[in-house]
Amino acid sequence: MKQRVPKDLLGKSVEAAQAQLSAKGIPYTVTYRETEDAGVGVVLEVDPVAGTVLSEGQSVVLLVGKPTETKGPTVPTDLVNKPVNAAQAQLSAKGIPYTVTYRETEDAGLGVVLEVDPVGGTVLSEGQGVVLLVGKLKGAIGPMVPTDLVNKPVNAAQAQLSAKGIPYTVTYRETEDAGVDVVVEVDPVGGTVIKGGQSIVLLVGKAKEGLPPTPPMAGAHPKSP
Repeated sequence: MKQRVPKDLLGKSVEAAQAQLSAKGIPYTVTYRETEDAGVGVVLEVDPVAGTVLSEGQSVVLLVGKPTETKGPTVPTDLVNKPVNAAQAQLSAKGIPYTVTYRETEDAGLGVVLEVDPVGGTVLSEGQGVVLLVGKLKGAIGPMVPTDLVNKPVNAAQAQLSAKGIPYTVTYRETEDAGVDVVVEVDPVGGTVIKGGQSIVLLVGKAKEGLPPTPPMAGAHPKSP
């Protein structure tokens, strides 16, 4: 008696379909195609189609769904020529780790991303980071604005600047909860060489209602009455 391809294989789990074919003595092979979660491990197609009379020794091919291969984030394509603070904020928002290195350049490239490694458009593997090559002033003397202040809690940024002896002021801009008390922007940008007496402005997120008290500038002392 000729065997026919069962009519109820579609939509079944691959294990159930295999068990059904094995019980009928029908040979089979399994191939896979990427699909969404709902189709993973499920029979998507059958070849030959249901009801087909099988010749002796002919096998059935079960096409089964498998998870879509996960890919890491893609390096943004617009980082070059962007101020380092903006590039850092963009990478942080995407959860992409980064490091910053420097190369001497003219004033036009100061604090600006000159190169990115790997290049924009590259799909990153899990845990892989991006290296930002940023311009710094030729023969610069003096402390530089740290490149990791953006997205840092204001208290940590203040402590970091104070430890380097860099004066600063703090201003605020209304933001969502996630950015409250976090450094949003730095002026001048990270990598800038600080001239004598120059201070840094930290723009910090505040809740949409109410203004937190402005922390004192590093090294400032209360005035005598």
